[in-house]
Amino acid sequence: TLYFNDLWDFEWTDETTAPFYADGAEKDATFLAKTFDSYYENDDWYGMKFAYKDGGYAMYAAIPKDGSMNPSITEKEFDDLFAAPIRSEANVFFPTFKYETSMDLTGLVREKCPGVFEPLSILQGEDAVVDTIMQKAKIEVTKEGTRASAATGAMIRTTAAIIEPPAEIRFDHPFLFAIRYATTGGD
Repeated sequence: TLYFNDLWDFEWTDETTAPFYADGAEKDATFLAKTFDSYYENDDWYGMKFAYKDGGYAMYAAIPKDGSMNPSITEKEFDDLFAAPIRSEANVFFPTFKYETSMDLTGLVREKCPGVFEPLSILQGEDAVVDTIMQKAKIEVTKEGTRASAATGAMIRTTAAIIEPPAEIRFDHPFLFAIRYATTGGD
């Protein structure tokens, strides 16, 4: 489980309601506004770095210049965008929002760490196996700061020991036998 809660290292100077466009629709949203002394830019993206008060953390936000509704950026492109700020003012309008998501990580973990799914003996005759790995994350961005959390959990199920079907032994052809004393094994 991870938890983050921090205040902005600056004050937003204005708050306004304006449309937010997504999924072919528009929805009214609360936007925070401020003029910053620097921003980030390349041919395809604008970027902003919003600092938090404690711990040296910052929110890095990138938005495509073409208004794409399905933006996609590689880690290298993201890093390159934020390599050097442009020392010029930028009037920034940033939405407040709450976002929650959950993700099934079973396939990824099975691919990267297959040993996680090996049976573990917990009781005589029963094994426990990791069945599903899920992650849930939440973030809330407000005028004051950001609160975020993420938790990952594994669902474990028990399985009975694998029981082999009984062997079938038919004494239906010639066989050998001996008579022995059961206690000593002697004849």
